[in-house]
Amino acid sequence: MTYVNLQTDSDGIQWLEKDPDAQLDFMFDWAGQEHGNWSDDWLQPGEVISSHTIEMPANADGDLILDSDAPIQDQKAVIVWLSGGTVCESYDIVCRIVTNLSRTDDRTMRIKVRER
Repeated sequence: MTYVNLQTDSDGIQWLEKDPDAQLDFMFDWAGQEHGNWSDDWLQPGEVISSHTIEMPANADGDLILDSDAPIQDQKAVIVWLSGGTVCESYDIVCRIVTNLSRTDDRTMRIKVRER
């Protein structure tokens, strides 16, 4: 998964850099502590993701492409594969989940496109 240079903007949204020529995987994780990635778990014991949707930003306008998305890690995270993007643009991608306990949550990840 793509974790390199994970930072947080002043508005609290975590962001990662992406080269416009790269096709990379990015993960939205609701069991970060369990997976060793973050300091907390949002999911309760026995809770898993039942469904998810990915919302691409309006400014993506076809230049940042969602190639695929799927639940992973025992249905406790969602992976998205992204390609393209315009240099110097930022894109806020939203992942909304519904769990087997009928709880709903959104996570936003900002992708900043930079030439490397």
